[in-house]
Amino acid sequence: MGKQYFNTEIAGDLGIKTAIVYQFIVDACKANATEWTQCHDGRFWVEFPQSRFVDVFPYMKIPTVRSILNKLQRFGLIESACFDTYTKVIKSYSPVPDDRFNDLA
Repeated sequence: MGKQYFNTEIAGDLGIKTAIVYQFIVDACKANATEWTQCHDGRFWVEFPQSRFVDVFPYMKIPTVRSILNKLQRFGLIESACFDTYTKVIKSYSPVPDDRFNDLA
């Protein structure tokens, strides 16, 4: 899997797994920004079903991922939206612009 990077302040406040998932979302949105994909209303998003998070982080289960994503939303670090008008199953996630934690502000 390789090294995983995360914000130590988020890890201290919300846990290491939460910080790792948050950093993954930030990095995926940055990658989408360089390719100008998944841009909605001037923000970049990552479209990722919860089951794919488990593929990326095999040491996490879907209930853990769901809990982490809910926690990140509750603390205002990410937002979720559904841009697929047909299924409304796959959510997209975007970091809330905040220069304390990412450079998407």
